Amino acid sequence: MNSKKNNIQRHVMTGISYMIPFVVAGGLLCALAKALGGYDIGNAVEAGATPFSNLNPFTWLGFWWGVNKIGTYAMDFAVAVMTAGVAYSISGRPGIMPGLVIGYCSSQSKAGFLGGLLMSFIIGSFINWMKSGEFRNGVRALCQ
Repeated sequence: MNSKKNNIQRHVMTGISYMIPFVVAGGLLCALAKALGGYDIGNAVEAGATPFSNLNPFTWLGFWWGVNKIGTYAMDFAVAVMTAGVAYSISGRPGIMPGLVIGYCSSQSKAGFLGGLLMSFIIGSFINWMKSGEFRNGVRALCQ
């Protein structure tokens, strides 16, 4: 029982260790943007504005709005990277890409950290099952 608990803890801590740089970088960028561009910098530009539309990134407001947006994107990818890290810890390299995609879907669907964590264990277990001989034997039996 204790070994299984240690394995789960090891997988979760691996994913969190990959997630930490995204949280730190995103938090620092958002804090700088709010400190130097104003506390409501995220609302300073109308929705849907890009540097190619009516936003001028070479103004003080436009620059800090862009920095805030980059920080927000980093925070959005934190859950995806954590999910990929846990799936990688469980199943190896084949778990990275499905972990990123499903983790980003978890983030965008507001399932958040816990949704990404749950999905990472499902992804890792599914990939381990696919790598097992049991799955291969079943596929061979279907193909004959």
